[in-house]
Amino acid sequence: TLPLYFYPLKAAQVNAEQSDEKLKEECELKATQAILPIIRKAFPKMAILFLGDALYANRPMIRLCNELHIEYLIVLKEGSLKKLNKKCNELNQLDLYRKHYSSRLKEASKFQTIEKQANWFNNVDAGEGVCTNVLRYKEIQNDTSKPGYKGAWISSKKLSHGNCFKNAEEGRLRWKHEDMHNTFNIRGYNM
Repeated sequence: TLPLYFYPLKAAQVNAEQSDEKLKEECELKATQAILPIIRKAFPKMAILFLGDALYANRPMIRLCNELHIEYLIVLKEGSLKKLNKKCNELNQLDLYRKHYSSRLKEASKFQTIEKQANWFNNVDAGEGVCTNVLRYKEIQNDTSKPGYKGAWISSKKLSHGNCFKNAEEGRLRWKHEDMHNTFNIRGYNM
């Protein structure tokens, strides 16, 4: 994991008259747009995968990654990219998609059985001439009948039966990394 940006942004680059949370988000977006071209220029042949939270699920970020030939796997929340989510919901109603663009996998351990379910949608219009791929994933703990993890991502990679669960694992890495970072900070390690 690389810290993406550690140079201060110029005051003119951000709107300082907003809430702290909005300012933090704007700084993260501006810094990412500034540093990704620098990273790509420094490492023109390196395969790069950008794992991002829902803040980065937007058309400018998709365009930037595509232009720089950077793969991406970005959390997609229900409220972001509404046109894209609506289209995926419509496609998911079709028998063709439920039959050929979904996969299930059961994993059993001593303690429980987890059923993993994935649905994917390739080359979906996100608006403004931007297309992306969408992966929806959930886990069901069969032994307890409790719902497990549920998530969705936009992806630069074309999705299929052969890679949907691997992509879901990669998408969850971002959360696991953030969770570990937060745990260390809370316990006083100041990372």
